[in-house]
Amino acid sequence: MSACPQDQNIETRLSSITERLGARAPIVQQGSKSIDLSLDRIERFLNQIGNPHLHIPPAIHVAGTNGKGSSIAFLKTAFEHIGSTCHTMTSPHLVRFNERIVLAGDEITDQAFMDILDECEEVNAGEAISYFEMAIAATYLAFSRTHADISLIETGLGGRLDATNVIKSPKATLITAISFDHQDFLGDTLQDIAYEKAGIMKSGAPCVIGAQSEEAINAGVMSVFEKRANDLGVPLLRHGHEWNVEEVDDAFLLMLNGKEYRFPRPSLAGAHQINNAGAVLSLILTIMPDADIEKLGHGIANAQWRGRLQPLPEYGQNVILDGGHNDSAGVALAKQAQHWKEKDGKPLHLIVGMLNRKDPLAFVKPLLPYVSLISTVDIPESEASFTSSELQKIISPHAPCPVQCAASPKEAIKLQSKSMRHLIAGSLYLVGSVLADIENVKPQKNEW
Repeated sequence: MSACPQDQNIETRLSSITERLGARAPIVQQGSKSIDLSLDRIERFLNQIGNPHLHIPPAIHVAGTNGKGSSIAFLKTAFEHIGSTCHTMTSPHLVRFNERIVLAGDEITDQAFMDILDECEEVNAGEAISYFEMAIAATYLAFSRTHADISLIETGLGGRLDATNVIKSPKATLITAISFDHQDFLGDTLQDIAYEKAGIMKSGAPCVIGAQSEEAINAGVMSVFEKRANDLGVPLLRHGHEWNVEEVDDAFLLMLNGKEYRFPRPSLAGAHQINNAGAVLSLILTIMPDADIEKLGHGIANAQWRGRLQPLPEYGQNVILDGGHNDSAGVALAKQAQHWKEKDGKPLHLIVGMLNRKDPLAFVKPLLPYVSLISTVDIPESEASFTSSELQKIISPHAPCPVQCAASPKEAIKLQSKSMRHLIAGSLYLVGSVLADIENVKPQKNEW
């Protein structure tokens, strides 16, 4: 195996691999589409490296538009509290590539990551493959070589044709809230998007359907899930049917198949996280009906996931960081903003930066009734982001409050009263840049 020079740092070596793979990555251009979604290439390559995806610990596959990362976090800590070790695959990363691959509880090391990528690149021998596909194959290879009890796998884009969707027999699947995102690749209607997400369902493996918005239900997403489940013989556990949750004081109740369970509130903030926790607990109790309820509750109450309504004391009091970036995320944040307003009445300062493939108005509009000031910012070193002035022009005509440009989230906060609450949101890439600033490191690019 001809590895890259050992004196290169991980960012340099990854950039080198990215450049070489990018030059031969399969791309189609149809209108605004620029990704060739297919499983042919990754299945070919996985076969070349010994089909490691067939030799990983039992898998739980998670798809959806919003809540995937939080659900993975809940799954991981809940399983760990009942004594199970977990591999996790998530995307995108926030600061470092290694965040995406966790082996039995520990992020993969730089050296192990690069050694596997080098091995994979040599086996591929220059055939057409995207960087994301090779990275997924490398992840499965890492999973297959390290012992764990469970593999937690988050889709990257969609589900049916996502490169992660080569798992033939998952232990279970979970589909979180469906919303509009990546329409160029997944379709223009919520039913189209639901169809792509439902592609992770596999015969015989139970599938938990997370809480859906009223808009998604009215659009018929449940009929899409039900048809797919009926066609494949998939046991379906739907929010509002087989399972439901109810908030009570400092806890919540989970009703699952006629039984009632009481759990402490999730550690992750926001009313929507109770639904995410309920879906996760429904899944675990379906595949492990004798799991210790108290220990599961401790897991839910101790989950950690950066960039989801995360307090940011490094930037000052009352500063919150969130990666929400689409319409349903805007609705969830608006509910939280309403809660803040009722709690203490502090004026809310929204600091927003977004990728230019997103819809700023769809994200911001639900928040407008609760916002006193909006600051728009660039996402540092991101060619695919709106500039602050572009965002200002898009948002200003619809905002009942001042909309100003700022050099950075930190600068936007410095210019305002300490009595305000500051919400930094609009993109996980913006979240990554803020966290990298706090850690005083340069964020590694999200090439895959």
